[in-house]
Amino acid sequence: MVNKIIDDIENPDKEEKERLEREEKKKQLEREKEKEKEASDSSEMAYEYYKETQEEQLKQEKEIELERRKDKQKKLNQRIKEKQHSYKVKDKNNQNGDDDDSDALNDSDVFNDSYQLSDSDSFISSDAFNDSNALNDSDAVIGSDEPIDNDNQDRQHQKHIGKGKTPDNEDEEKEEYDEQEMDNIQKKLIQIFEDDNKRQQQQKEKENKEENNQENQKESELQGIEDKIKQQQNNKLKDQEIKNKQLKSKEKEKKKEIQGKKDNLIDMHQKDKQLDKDKDATDNNVDDIKKEQRSQIMSEREITKNRKRMNKNRSGEKERIRQRIRQR
Repeated sequence: MVNKIIDDIENPDKEEKERLEREEKKKQLEREKEKEKEASDSSEMAYEYYKETQEEQLKQEKEIELERRKDKQKKLNQRIKEKQHSYKVKDKNNQNGDDDDSDALNDSDVFNDSYQLSDSDSFISSDAFNDSNALNDSDAVIGSDEPIDNDNQDRQHQKHIGKGKTPDNEDEEKEEYDEQEMDNIQKKLIQIFEDDNKRQQQQKEKENKEENNQENQKESELQGIEDKIKQQQNNKLKDQEIKNKQLKSKEKEKKKEIQGKKDNLIDMHQKDKQLDKDKDATDNNVDDIKKEQRSQIMSEREITKNRKRMNKNRSGEKERIRQRIRQR
């Protein structure tokens, strides 16, 4: 504590220097946060660009697939017309054929209803094109109210030409296989796109989580710095209070000491006065005694002198008396 007080006295600018350092650190953290925000915005822009590119690519692939199916459907329509014509010719040549079957084949309305196909206008519709699930739905792609009955077609064909596969059947099966394969490819493309979106979303969530953790860590560090600063300030205030108390105590002791000295001086002055008074009184008493003694001595001397004079007078009187006696 004493060392801290001495250090504060020797380094008066230390607190200001620490305050400037704290402000500089705070500004640096804010700059880093702005840079991270700019980087995050750039990542989002890149993701949006990638997403738009993927959507455009998928759209082009859909258009290509629809064009291919359209061409395939035209070929299939042409083959159906050829089959229809072939069935009619064979039915005329077949004298022992089934009348019901012949009537069914000769009924163009029923046959056309069984193999009704969509025209080019209804084949590519905006709703079906914009719907990603439309590519996976063969009925939606064809655009007919009723799907093509391939089994019925095979049955009609087998009734007239017998059992077994024909080149037409093989072509149809191949086309169905190609369509199924394209559907699978389309599903895989959609799945890849969804997985990529999911991965990007997870990556974005991870980055957001890391960013939040970093922000929380920085806030925690700032809070720790603020708490440390507050603690230092509180310690400094406590030290200052202790120092003030010590100074007040020293001042009080000094005042008490000065007052004691004053009291001692006053007491000594009073004693000096009393001594002076006692001395004056003593001197006066001595003078009175001396005067009395002097008076007494003078009185004794006067008495002795008077006695001597009286004795002398007496002696002279006695001598005169003797002389008178002698003379007689």
